[in-house]
Amino acid sequence: MSRNNILLKRDYNVVIYVNGQSIDKIPHLQRLYESDKLQIEVAFAEAEEIKRVYLHTDTMSADWQMIPFKKVNGIFVIELSGLRGGRSAWRIAAETNHNIEWEPAEYHQVLADPDFMKTITMYTLIPNVSGTMKDWTRGLKTLKDLGFNAVHILPFTKMGSSESPYAAADLFSIDNAYADSVGDFKSFSAEAVKLGITICLDIVLNHVSSDNILCSKHAEWVIPDKQRADKMKRAGCYHQNSWISWEDLVLLNYDHPDPSVKKELYEYMYSYVEFWIRAAGEGRVMIRLDNLHSSNENFIKWLLPAVRKKYPEVIILSEFFGADYHIEDAVMNYGLNLVTGNSWEYPFAPGLQRYIDSIHKSSGIARYLLTPVSHDTGTAAQLFGKACSSVPRYAACALMGTGITGIVQGYEDGVSEKIDFIGRKGIMPEGSERDFRAFISAVNKLLQNEPSLSWTGNVEFFDTGCDSLIVCRRRDGSGESILIAVNLDINKSHSFNYSLIGTAEPLLYENAEVKYHVSDAVLNITLGACGACAVRTMK
Repeated sequence: MSRNNILLKRDYNVVIYVNGQSIDKIPHLQRLYESDKLQIEVAFAEAEEIKRVYLHTDTMSADWQMIPFKKVNGIFVIELSGLRGGRSAWRIAAETNHNIEWEPAEYHQVLADPDFMKTITMYTLIPNVSGTMKDWTRGLKTLKDLGFNAVHILPFTKMGSSESPYAAADLFSIDNAYADSVGDFKSFSAEAVKLGITICLDIVLNHVSSDNILCSKHAEWVIPDKQRADKMKRAGCYHQNSWISWEDLVLLNYDHPDPSVKKELYEYMYSYVEFWIRAAGEGRVMIRLDNLHSSNENFIKWLLPAVRKKYPEVIILSEFFGADYHIEDAVMNYGLNLVTGNSWEYPFAPGLQRYIDSIHKSSGIARYLLTPVSHDTGTAAQLFGKACSSVPRYAACALMGTGITGIVQGYEDGVSEKIDFIGRKGIMPEGSERDFRAFISAVNKLLQNEPSLSWTGNVEFFDTGCDSLIVCRRRDGSGESILIAVNLDINKSHSFNYSLIGTAEPLLYENAEVKYHVSDAVLNITLGACGACAVRTMK
């Protein structure tokens, strides 16, 4: 096309359809799934002057393309399916006799997630209490039976003297407490793939152990601190307005003034990420970026596109704490598939309900992994008063959220104290304080079998007048709904009535009683302390 390139100034209108549903407003970032069908329609006020219309895009290929629209009844239409995973963009260009007129807006951004992300149930495995990798491999069948389709493993690289998994002495070696070679991890990964379980690698980019091999071989890669005897700056965080220094962790110097040194560090850390992706099988692998809110922005902007280009199936999960707008900026800047949620910061029902509602409202930009606790927090018993709180908290996160959820090791046993992930401890003694396995399995099965529980924006909360209850309805678009109710009160039962014209089918209940009074068209639900239930309602 040998034409002059100018901005499109004539009157035109663009309409977007996703799977046949029109989008009211074109967002700056469009979240889609790879199997979604994207249709773009362009109508011009002076259509007779437009010869052809093109979409300049990399949504279908890593290479940029000029894809022509078809003209249908005076409107230019293009349909895209089989979207490329990860970050991409598009922009409209109209061809006249003299010019190529480009849409004046910036490129419209797209982030296409794999379909697997529609429903994720992830189990966090804590290596130092789980034996060797051969033990982990034998345990995968148990996770599968519990309904988990992903397993997040805390770092298992060779640990430094502090024996923290987040203080690596060698980024390319497995700690000898877990395996003799990388071959054991490859066997673990192969068995996971066989069972349909996706591996989530915990990647640590900000720091290494102060006795990491690179500190002696490449001291220039560490941020200097002249006030310390070893001249290496420590990582840390603010807690209650005071700075806490982590003495075992030194910060990597991604802003080194020498470009050649910075290049060497960048490439070394890329090779670390690539090494473990390849060891995990190179296919559908998740990577969890630890402490991303503290990471070097320039390095992350360099790293993630490089990873996605070579390994397009990789799903990027980030630990990112900050204000909502900071998180959304990170999603758009880095192309993050998932962000870790923090539901545990909302111990009471009203706050947790508002938080879950906000997860739905922000899902157009940020998608969250919503779990009741994490490996960094206390247990359900420590945070919410009793181990039985594990039931309603998991039901709320899994069934009221957006279908992306999970638990940390020990949650299924109702452990009273947080598992300490520092140190080499062997295998956690068998025996449960409480056994929530059957309930967790039932929740995961329900989540996998009911697509509407993974949809975004289809949650409607009800005010029962009781601040201990969270009650919502999830519509499925066919006239049926699933009513979900949880009681966060750890001591008392609570009841509520729900008006219903039709029939009701209990799907899940734990310490709950559901009665349907047909004559009054009322569903009466009583939730015992820490009770939960799900009921299908039909017209």
